[in-house]
Amino acid sequence: MDGSTDLYLTHSWGQGKVNHNRVGVINAALKDRGYRTWFDSDRMHGNIPMMMANGIDKTQLVLVFVTAEYRDKVNGDSENDNCKLEFQHALGTKSRSGAICVVMEPEMRDPSKWGGILGFYMAPKLYVDMCDLEDEEKFATQMDMLCSEVEAHGVVPSGNASPNFTKCRYDKCTTKSKVLGKSEPQPRWYHVSVVVGDQVVVLGGRDEDDNTLTGEDVWSFDIANTAWKCHKTTGDIPTSTVGSTGWLHRGCVHLFGGTGVGGWSNAVHQLDTSYNWTLVKTTGTPPSPRRFHASWLIEDRVFVFGGECDKPSDLHPNEQYDGAYNNQLHTLQLDTMTWTHPVVTGRLPTPRSNCAHTVVGGVAYLFGGWGDRTWHNDLYRLETEGFVWSKITTTGELPSERCGCTMTCMSENSLMICGGYGGGNNFSDVWLFDVDDREWKEVETDNMRGCYVHTTSITRDKQIFLFGGQDGNDKKTNEFGIMSFT
Repeated sequence: MDGSTDLYLTHSWGQGKVNHNRVGVINAALKDRGYRTWFDSDRMHGNIPMMMANGIDKTQLVLVFVTAEYRDKVNGDSENDNCKLEFQHALGTKSRSGAICVVMEPEMRDPSKWGGILGFYMAPKLYVDMCDLEDEEKFATQMDMLCSEVEAHGVVPSGNASPNFTKCRYDKCTTKSKVLGKSEPQPRWYHVSVVVGDQVVVLGGRDEDDNTLTGEDVWSFDIANTAWKCHKTTGDIPTSTVGSTGWLHRGCVHLFGGTGVGGWSNAVHQLDTSYNWTLVKTTGTPPSPRRFHASWLIEDRVFVFGGECDKPSDLHPNEQYDGAYNNQLHTLQLDTMTWTHPVVTGRLPTPRSNCAHTVVGGVAYLFGGWGDRTWHNDLYRLETEGFVWSKITTTGELPSERCGCTMTCMSENSLMICGGYGGGNNFSDVWLFDVDDREWKEVETDNMRGCYVHTTSITRDKQIFLFGGQDGNDKKTNEFGIMSFT
């Protein structure tokens, strides 16, 4: 391995190593959940400043453990204090969007007490409260909150090694319901699924008769109890939910774009934990109303690519519109809800829709799709800091041309696609791509069903669930199953 990690833990040791030991408990819990961490007891040797700098450079996200002592060190006059050096280097290389504050002492729950450089940069951000480590139940809840916030920054557990799967088995889940009269969601396709803690939240799309399923009814699947629950929503209910994309940010599900009874949309809706919808006010230069686009959540930004729309009025010179589809890129800064339309460079994907997309190691990946009256099987990556597209030259046998498949991050250097449609076929195949070797490999499947414009959802403990879509018999389905890799 090259020393890269998911999380860097910066903290002060405290008198008698008390805080160091408490952060060590969190470090162990993070490792148990599959995160690769940089923790000084595990990593510190040799040239200490160099080790710290390399650790921050090669991590995806920095966790700042806030105590009164840490505050005093960061805000103090000593230029040689390790906490101050770590904090300054993290700000310089990651910016404050690349860090999460974790409060370790009750008196630090008030950010106005942070003061100085620490307060100036970090007090405006939401923090995770981890003061109650000694209470087992509270600690488990706080760990769930911390991991949800880490995932909202686009960081998923990478484990200690790349998977070397050769086989995938699909099994339909036997489900039950918590709502009388509604045992499970309606069959649907072009819908959205988002993992929220230990639940898979499903909403929108089209039903068997191609009617729009609005955001009025939202379903959640309780993984532990294998039970569906229907939630009646309130507020600014979205009515254009066909071909939308969704993401989880700060515990709330967000929805962008789509079409339906409300027409074509470029709105952002937020669903809170009380199942109340809010139409989010945004500023800047948003994408035009569209559907069947791709989107990625990376740290505190969402990136939106392509899709089907009317001709955009703001095409850059190197962007294209082919009469139905585009290859524009827009970004949404989530802390300010501001849209931008950056100038991108490199080799752009051609205009297309219904692409597969995921994030691996902080990099956005895009596969296949439909455009220029044909299906595609090319693979692209987007460096989001410089907005540079590149087409990846791959080895091995290629998946056939398709659209409407899904892509899932399997580890820090691998991704998986499954299903889709192309050439008159609904596919039931599964492929792995090694990001480092740039090699495709088809995985042997057992009992896998055909699936097109379905969703796949991966939980924090690496369970992969497949829901809905059109099956191999061209029938819309509400089947919910688990994909097991060996």
